[in-house]
Amino acid sequence: SLVSTHNTATDAHADIREEITKLSDNKANLNEVATYITPEMYGAKGDNVNDDSAAIQAAIDAAGREAVIYLGKKVYLTSSTLVLTKNRVKFVCDGVISYTGTGAAIKMESVGYADVDIYAIQAPNGTALLMDSTDGELGQNIISIKYILASVIGVHIKGDGANGAGGHNIFYNK
Repeated sequence: SLVSTHNTATDAHADIREEITKLSDNKANLNEVATYITPEMYGAKGDNVNDDSAAIQAAIDAAGREAVIYLGKKVYLTSSTLVLTKNRVKFVCDGVISYTGTGAAIKMESVGYADVDIYAIQAPNGTALLMDSTDGELGQNIISIKYILASVIGVHIKGDGANGAGGHNIFYNK
């Protein structure tokens, strides 16, 4: 199980964690310091017990251009798909996204110039990552996922032929 291995994550994002610890829990201070957003600012627990879907989605929705959405070295239980629709954002997860649904754990919908760096996605009944260009283009996204446990599809790139699925999407395991 990926949940039991999340504590072995590397310290690759120590600089992000350090900057975030400078922030108070008050969301109003975000504009004063940096564009770092955590789902804990919106009520996430990261305890693998409480459903963190709404809090993580709220953090994603609050992100502006050049923002870093940071999920710490925890296990974030989600039951609904997390949808990334913003361009020029960085989504970093040093822990595990443990998805209990049957669709996609994360859906990138018509996103360009995004950087997604995830230690692990556990989606035993679904797809780990869906990149969907049905309603627009995907391109120049950098995707890094170290561990994927998914029964359906690990990564699915979907397009309708009229819109591009990007020629610049890069996937690699660290």
